[in-house]
Amino acid sequence: MPERLGEWNFVKILELGNYLMNHIQEKPLFSLGVSDNSVLVTAGCFDPKFKETESVYDQAMATFSVLDGVLAEAGLDKSNVMSASVWLPLRETCGNGPTIAADDAAEFNKAWNEYWGELAKPARDTVGVGFVFPEFLCEIKFIASHSKA
Repeated sequence: MPERLGEWNFVKILELGNYLMNHIQEKPLFSLGVSDNSVLVTAGCFDPKFKETESVYDQAMATFSVLDGVLAEAGLDKSNVMSASVWLPLRETCGNGPTIAADDAAEFNKAWNEYWGELAKPARDTVGVGFVFPEFLCEIKFIASHSKA
């Protein structure tokens, strides 16, 4: 057995990994989730009716519902979530350039706290972005474990 993982071995591991992966809600461009039966990684999910929803709070709650569906299809629930990545729009300007609006952050945090309730909240990063559609107010990605503490 080689001491270091060579390029050939790495490719073989990737090929084997493909057989162990479960693609959830596979779409033409991507899957909404991919699981290897130890970890589930979701795509960045959003409110499918985002053009009809005008608040960050409402879009966040709808997005959590989408993510709940992906988790359920993998046999998980929100108590399995270890990490969340959140994208909010850059809609205000400060001295150094565009920033997340304080009202948007407050609305998202309200939805976040309501969604998690009394559960321990996962690690989270929040990033401000320029979305392609101006009506797009929130995108969320989860990483969840198939094991529980």
